[in-house]
Amino acid sequence: MAGKSVSAFDAAALVSSGDTVTTSGLVGAGVPDGLPKALGDRLAQEGQPRDWTGWRRSALRRIAGGHWGLIPQLGARALRGEIEGWNFPQEAISHL
Repeated sequence: MAGKSVSAFDAAALVSSGDTVTTSGLVGAGVPDGLPKALGDRLAQEGQPRDWTGWRRSALRRIAGGHWGLIPQLGARALRGEIEGWNFPQEAISHL
């Protein structure tokens, strides 16, 4: 990786099972839309990565965030106990 940016495919190749994947943005702004698709494609092709912390339903084990309004299905999954989930105030997330 010589540059500061990589393709979604190359970024997905860096994720291992059990890793934590995080992005930064406010209400979806600044979130790399191609990355979850590339991770899903890799999961379908290779069967991994699995059990990572992030946002893709098929492989998701836990999620942490501060706003669930645009992804209510993940909040619902956490409430049903299907995944681990935490919802922190924006100020706490900014410090993390």
